[in-house]
Amino acid sequence: MGLAQPDLPANAAHRLSSANLAALEKRQEVLLPLADVYRPSIATIDSAAHELGLSPRTVRHLLRAYRLSNRDPLAFIGKRTGRPPGVKSLPQETERIIREAIEKRFASSQKPSLRALCREVSIRCRKAKTHVPSLRAIRSRLAECHPYFIRRRREGPNAAQQLKPVAGSFPEAEYPLHVVQIDHTEIDAQLVDEERRELGRAYITLAIDIFSRCIAGYYLSFEKPSAVSVGLALANIAEPKHILLKKYGIDAEWPLQGKPTILHTDNAKEFKSEALRRGCVGHGIQLVHRPVAKPWFGGAIERVIGTFMKKVHDDVPGTTFSNPQQRGAYPSQEKAVLTLNEFHGWLLRQIIQYHAEVHTTLREPPLQKLEWGLAHRAHPPAVKNPKSFLIDFLPIERRRITREGVRIFHITYYDPKLDTLIAEREQHAAGFELRYDPRNLRFIWLQVPGATSYMEVPYRNLRNPDISLWEHKRAIRSLREKGFGNVDEDLIMNMVVEQRQIIDEASAKSRRARRDRARLKNGGPLLGSALPSKPKAEEKRSAINPHDIKPFAELEVDW
Repeated sequence: MGLAQPDLPANAAHRLSSANLAALEKRQEVLLPLADVYRPSIATIDSAAHELGLSPRTVRHLLRAYRLSNRDPLAFIGKRTGRPPGVKSLPQETERIIREAIEKRFASSQKPSLRALCREVSIRCRKAKTHVPSLRAIRSRLAECHPYFIRRRREGPNAAQQLKPVAGSFPEAEYPLHVVQIDHTEIDAQLVDEERRELGRAYITLAIDIFSRCIAGYYLSFEKPSAVSVGLALANIAEPKHILLKKYGIDAEWPLQGKPTILHTDNAKEFKSEALRRGCVGHGIQLVHRPVAKPWFGGAIERVIGTFMKKVHDDVPGTTFSNPQQRGAYPSQEKAVLTLNEFHGWLLRQIIQYHAEVHTTLREPPLQKLEWGLAHRAHPPAVKNPKSFLIDFLPIERRRITREGVRIFHITYYDPKLDTLIAEREQHAAGFELRYDPRNLRFIWLQVPGATSYMEVPYRNLRNPDISLWEHKRAIRSLREKGFGNVDEDLIMNMVVEQRQIIDEASAKSRRARRDRARLKNGGPLLGSALPSKPKAEEKRSAINPHDIKPFAELEVDW
C-alpha cells in the first residue's frame, strides 16, 4: 500500500499564527536590507528598532541570529517574552487622556515638545485620579500614530507630502531577481487541438526581472489564472531553464534561476492568497502589492506583456488582436493552426530573441545585463528542492485524521506513515494543515506540527484514476442534478470516467468538449511519487482511455 518516498522539507512559516506571520513579514522587510551591511551605524539600528517597536539590542540580536542561521529568514522570529503584542496594561481612562492629548495638544501648529506632552498628560491624569503613565508609555502611544497625520497637523500639508511616495515606477533593482514583477493575461490567439480543431485562447502568467529585464519565468495553461498559476510560475523562476529549452530543441542561454527577493504584484485575489503569502514568508520573498489605481508601479510587466502580444499579432496565425476594431474581418478561428505545445515552443523562441535585442531602457540586451549582474553583483538564492518549493505555494486546507486516514473532497487518503498519527488522533483535535494540487488530487501533502518535512499521502484506493479538482466539482454538480443527495468516492470516480468518455465522443462536434479534453491533457499530474503499475479491475472506472492517465514517471514538468 505505501509508496516509498522521502519526506519533503516544509518551511516553518506554516506553523505561525496570523499575528506572528504579519510580524515576521514586517521584520523581514526592515531587517533584510541591513543583513548585508557590515557594522550598521547606530542611527540605522535605532531607526529599524523604532520602526519595529523593538530595542536596538534586540535588533542586533536578530541580525546576528540571521547570519548564524546561514541566512534563514525565519531567524527573525526570535524568542518572544513578556506581555503579548497588542495587550496594554494602562487603565482605559489613562489611555483616553493620552490619545486626546496627542490629537488636540501635540498634533497642533504650536508644535509642543514631547516633554510638554508628558506634563499635559500627567496633570490631566492626576486631576482624573487615574494612573500617571511613564515617559516610555507615552512615547510608545505616540509611535503608534501615523507620521503623516502628526506632521500634517504640526507642519502643514506640504511638509506631510514628503512622507508620501513620489509617483513613478517601482524602485530599480540592484541585482538579478532582486525585484520581480508578475501578472497574467489571456493570449491574443486562438489555439487548436492535435486534430487542428479550434479550442480557444489560453492564459499566460509572466514574470520579469527588473534588474536585467529578462523574462524570469512563466506558466502557460488553458486554466484561468489562480494562486496555483502563480506558484507554478515561481517554480519556473526558481528552476534552471536548460532542460526546458532542450525539450523544444532550442540551443540558447537563459541563465536566470533562483528565488526572487521581492515579488511585485497587482491586487488580484490570487496574489493575496494564504498559500502565496506563507510560501513567500517561508522562503524570504517579500510580497509587495502595487498601490491601488497606480498602474505605473507595474509598468515593466505591463510593457513586456504588450511586447509579446504584439509579437503574437504579427506572427501567430489565428490572432484575435487586442480588440474587435483591430481584428476587423480577420477570421481568427479559421486561421488558427497552433496547438498549446506548439505555441509553447514559439513563445520560448520569442523569449530568447527578446533577451538578445537591445532594450530601450537599458540601452543593451537584457541577457548582457543579466550576465554582467551575475558576474559583478550577486547570484539569486538557489532552490535546493524544487518539488518542495512548489508544494509550499499550493492551496491550503485543514483536516482531522480519522481511523481511515485523511478525508478531503469526499476522497480518503492513507499511507502506513499515518499509523502513528491515527493512534494519537485524540491529541490532534485541531487537525493538520495539508496541501493539494488542484490539477491532480491523487496526492495530498500533510504538514505535521514540529516536523521539518511534508508527508506525502496518496489515495487510499490506488485504483482510482487521477482526477483534477475541476473534474471533481463537475462530477459533484452532475450527481446533484441527477438527484444524489449524498455522494461518495465511488460515485465521484465513476462519474468522472463517464464524463471523460462523453468528452472523447463529443470532441469531434463540440468546441467546448475539445477544450475540456485539452484541459484534462494539459493540466495533468506534475507532482507525486512514481505510481505502481495499475492493477487490473473489472470495475467501470478501469475503462478509462490510456491517454487520460499516465504514470508519474512518464510525465515531464511542462511550463
